[in-house]
Amino acid sequence: MKKGRFLLGLLFALPLYAQTSIPIQNPSFGAAVTWQATGSYGSYEYGNVPGWTLVAGASGGVQSLSSSYFTAYPNSGNQALFLNSGNVTQDLGVAVQPNTNYSLTFYVGHRLDNANAVATAQLFIGTTPLCSLAVNEASIPAGIFAASTLNCSTGSSVPTGDLIIWLGTSGTQANFDALSLTSSSTTGPHHATLTWVDTVNPSGTTYNVYRAQGGCPTTFSLSLLASAVATQGSTPLTYVDNTVTNAQNYCYAVTAVFDTIESLPSLTVYVPQQPSRLVVQ
Repeated sequence: MKKGRFLLGLLFALPLYAQTSIPIQNPSFGAAVTWQATGSYGSYEYGNVPGWTLVAGASGGVQSLSSSYFTAYPNSGNQALFLNSGNVTQDLGVAVQPNTNYSLTFYVGHRLDNANAVATAQLFIGTTPLCSLAVNEASIPAGIFAASTLNCSTGSSVPTGDLIIWLGTSGTQANFDALSLTSSSTTGPHHATLTWVDTVNPSGTTYNVYRAQGGCPTTFSLSLLASAVATQGSTPLTYVDNTVTNAQNYCYAVTAVFDTIESLPSLTVYVPQQPSRLVVQ
């Protein structure tokens, strides 16, 4: 690679695999409720979680997050699900697809006065368990919520039934908040989209994209993937890599070319197997 004097000022944004967001009703438990009690511990609505079903025998509801219990929380609504025992479920109303990855992100809170609850999230196909993840709140710093992600994949054949979220607890009270769910095909098509802004080079500059499989090397050793993928002066400056495969990580960099002189490479950007969002400056 010829290193020229034209330095590249780039912002990479949103390199993604093809993913689909699956709507969840009341994912942050912020729907309006009728508060039954209030005090230094906050307010709560017992026995009712809008959008969710408390399974028979479960003890729980929605609470406002008090500073007596939490110093930080993941959403501005200041409400969360609490479960003293049992579980809640939500039928998402979508059929489970074969050859698909499902990724459920959820936050578990560690109350300042509690450290022995185990919060569990599961995905079901109807009544058939698909995957499960248990989070011991003792592994979370006291007073905050921490994110966990449950990942599971289906094979070429799946049982008939809707996708169902199941949240439960063992021990003492568990607190859940800020759920999100995505799906992506394990058989494709997959792609990684690179978008950048060049505020340095003149109109007519073109760009080369370099790529390596796996992690980003400490020294530049990526291979040329595509030449003249965009031209400065046109928008957006974007390249879509349609040759990515499932279960593989990638590293990218871009150079600018003007008057046959190629710039130093940009900062590298790492695209893991299942990113939900990645922004690198």
